[in-house]
Amino acid sequence: MKWIGKHIVTSDVTTVDDVNLSDGLFVDDSTSRVGIGTSSPSEALELGSGNLRLNGDSTAISIYDADG
Repeated sequence: MKWIGKHIVTSDVTTVDDVNLSDGLFVDDSTSRVGIGTSSPSEALELGSGNLRLNGDSTAISIYDADG
């Protein structure tokens, strides 16, 4: 079972087009790029604004906007 937005999905989701979830998460099917906070990602994963935190088993990496 997977949570997608406010809905519970009990199997994998497959699309044949772009996915745009409430202007928060965008998946560009033609370029295989994902945007969070942007609907035009120019990299494999692009964060439109805000901070990023990656957690691992023993370390965490935080990336902050220096201008923010």
